[in-house]
Amino acid sequence: MAAFQAALLERSHERVPLDWATTQSNLGNVLAALGEREGNTIRLEEAVAAYRNALLEYSRERVPLLDWAATQNNLGIVLHVLGERRSDRKMLEQALVCVSNARAVYVNEARQIHRAPQLDARIAAIEGSLRNLYATP
Repeated sequence: MAAFQAALLERSHERVPLDWATTQSNLGNVLAALGEREGNTIRLEEAVAAYRNALLEYSRERVPLLDWAATQNNLGIVLHVLGERRSDRKMLEQALVCVSNARAVYVNEARQIHRAPQLDARIAAIEGSLRNLYATP
């Protein structure tokens, strides 16, 4: 994690925005893994911030669609975990949007049909989490 944070000093947003976004995405991956392993919501929140930072530059129009989709999917996964831990409908709804966006690119646009079952399972899990919350008074 320290290596990515050091890289962000060298790869500044102003100087090399796409390299900065790549570093943000990689940092998000590390933070997400640490947060899930440690059960640490602070690390997960930091992962969400890093993925959102990456998406400032990783727009559908600017980077290869699969890079954008991967970041959307990763953000959706972390939002799902956080949303479940906090019983936060808004986070779960955002997770559903992110993973659905990723699925649309992977399956419909890039024709990576082999990814559909995993993405569909994630979408179903998020929808289940939302149903559970809406059923709770």
